Amino acid sequence: MRRFAQDEILQAMSCWSLVNVALTPLQKSILVKLGGLTVTANAMLQHPYNAEVQFRALFALINLVIPTEPRGPEETEQMREMEREIFQQLGEAGETTEREMLDASV
Repeated sequence: MRRFAQDEILQAMSCWSLVNVALTPLQKSILVKLGGLTVTANAMLQHPYNAEVQFRALFALINLVIPTEPRGPEETEQMREMEREIFQQLGEAGETTEREMLDASV
């Protein structure tokens, strides 16, 4: 989304993808940590008169900011372990929780 910020069709489709990907707790957490809120808001700012971008970006933001409730302690630990593995592969420390990232973004 950052690379093609001027392409409104790509931005609309990317926001729609974020809507769906953010339905999974682990994926939502990773999207937030990788800047999903920022790129979504940027799409809205870059294309203020494009109804598709605005509509889909709003839905993406809603799905990204709704708190995720793990089903139990084992799922919480499993999510943290998967996050650590993913961020190690990306070369980042992923120790910040989803709630901390949302608080910092808002």
